[in-house]
Formats: sequence, C-alpha cells, structure tokens
Amino acid sequence: MRTKLFLVLSSLTAPLLAAQSATPSLERYVGQYPSTKLKGVDFRHHPVVRRAVAGAISSRIAKTILNDLHVESPIRRAGSLLISEACEAHSCNTHQGTVVVRSPGGPGAVCYYNEDLMGAEGRWFVSGRPIYNSPAGCWSGDSTAVPDRVRAALLRAQR
Repeated sequence: MRTKLFLVLSSLTAPLLAAQSATPSLERYVGQYPSTKLKGVDFRHHPVVRRAVAGAISSRIAKTILNDLHVESPIRRAGSLLISEACEAHSCNTHQGTVVVRSPGGPGAVCYYNEDLMGAEGRWFVSGRPIYNSPAGCWSGDSTAVPDRVRAALLRAQR
C-alpha cells in the first residue's frame, strides 16, 4: 500500500518539480534584454517575475508593463536587485515602466509612468501599494538607481 501511495504522489509532484527546475535562475538574465528567452522563458514571463509584479501592482498596470512596453534595456543588477526597464515605442519619455526583483526569488517593486494619466510623476509600488512618487517618470538618468525609499521597502518586504 505504501509503495502505491508513493508512486501516486511521485507521479503528481514530478511534473511540478520538473517545471520549477526548467526555468533558469534570474541571475542568468543579467545583461540580456527582457524579451530574450532562456530555456524558452523570457524575463517578463519568468514565474518569479510574474509573482513579484503581481504582488507589487494591480493586474491592469502589470499587464501593460509586462506585455505592452516593447522598447527595452538590458537587465541590470544593483546589489541583490535585478532591474528591467521598458517604454512605449516613440513615447519613451512619456510612457514607461520599471520592474525590480530581489534575487533570487522576489519580492518585487514596480514603477509605472504614463504622462497622459499621471502628469509629471511616475509611481513606485511595493506590496500592492504606492510608496513613492518619482518626479521625472520612472527613470532618474542612472538606470541602476532605485529610489532609497523603494529599495528599503523592497528589502524589508517578505517573499
């Protein structure tokens, strides 16, 4: 009986373990564009990134950032944080997003900026709430800079 139970449980959990091991480490994306696929998965669709973004911001804005902003910069590292930036083609100064994920497994922070909807400030979110308004959209000129308030909240947040 124990052998049968073990075999049944093994057959149910094996696909889950295989799926987890099939996704590459987030560290492998550093220097790559967010749309670059590693083991068939791009950064934006990596389960850790999806979970981090979903935990940081509403699903409507998350969908825009993950699917609609196509002009992208290579992923950068700032300490334990991985930073992905993207903007709308021909509107980079007025419609942009930044995703920051604490490596290796989250959580995340998201900045979203749409001048038509938000005026002159981008808004940073951690754990589902806005925590900082950025005066010039999401980018400060130094693409590896994450505002101190955001960095502190992200490092305090639980996975």
